[in-house]
Amino acid sequence: MGPAACPPPSPHSSRGKGCELWLQRPGNQDDLERSLALFATTSISIVYSAPRVLDLDEADWAEELAAVCAAPHEVLSELAPAREREPDDSVAARAWPVLERALGAGHARILAVVSRDVLRACVARALGMSFEHASALRVDRGCVVLLRDDPIGLVLRRSNVLLPEEGSGTALPGGRRGVTG
Repeated sequence: MGPAACPPPSPHSSRGKGCELWLQRPGNQDDLERSLALFATTSISIVYSAPRVLDLDEADWAEELAAVCAAPHEVLSELAPAREREPDDSVAARAWPVLERALGAGHARILAVVSRDVLRACVARALGMSFEHASALRVDRGCVVLLRDDPIGLVLRRSNVLLPEEGSGTALPGGRRGVTG
C-alpha cells in the first residue's frame, strides 16, 4: 500500500498558498558551477541540506547555493541519505515531515539539496505515490524537482530540470502557455 496523500491545508496555516519546494540532487563540480550560475538571480527563502556524510556533498552544495542566493542555510539530520538497507517508508517518515513543516512556515521558495533516495521518498510521500512508482522517477545529478503547494494540494510542476522556469504556465510537456479553452 502506498503512502497516504497529505491532508488539505488548514485555513489558518500558510499551506496551499503557492510555496515552492525545490528538491535538488547534487552532482559533480561542473554541475555545481552550472547551478551556481543559474541560481545567481533566483530568489530562495531558505536552503536545507543533510549533514556532511563521507564523500556526499549535499551540505557543500547547499552552502554554496545559499550564499549565491543570499538565503539562510540549515543543516538537518532528518535529511541524511538512507542508511544501509533503510526502507523508503522509513526515509520518508523522517525526511518528509521536516519539509512539510517548512511548507507551512510561510516561505515563498524552499530549496532542499538532498540525495537521490531522500528526494524520491519525499516526492512519493508528497504526491501520495507508492514508493515502487517513485523508484522510476528520474532525477539526474545537478537537477531539480519542483513541487508547489497549491490550494488543491502539492502539485508536481517540474521534474529533472536544471532550473524551474518562472511563471504560471502549464507544467505539462508540450503544453502551451496562455491558451484558454
